[in-house]
Amino acid sequence: MALWSSTWIAAGLIAVACVFRRDNDWPGFAALTAVTMPWTVSFLASWIPLNDNPRGWITAIVFAALPVFRLGRTAWQGTL
Repeated sequence: MALWSSTWIAAGLIAVACVFRRDNDWPGFAALTAVTMPWTVSFLASWIPLNDNPRGWITAIVFAALPVFRLGRTAWQGTL
């Protein structure tokens, strides 16, 4: 659990540091996407092949929607 919390904290710090970089802020988006994708895959795996979590697909959609939302927000601002 300490590894996951450290990963989330590091991704958040990278994202916050990249907020102030107007010319090149892609490392922040990459860090946040990299930290949410394993969660998406793990929830999908708990739903489809393992059949351990009957509502795992809902949580997987939420974690997959986070990077999509960030990408849409970036494109809407015209910084992509």
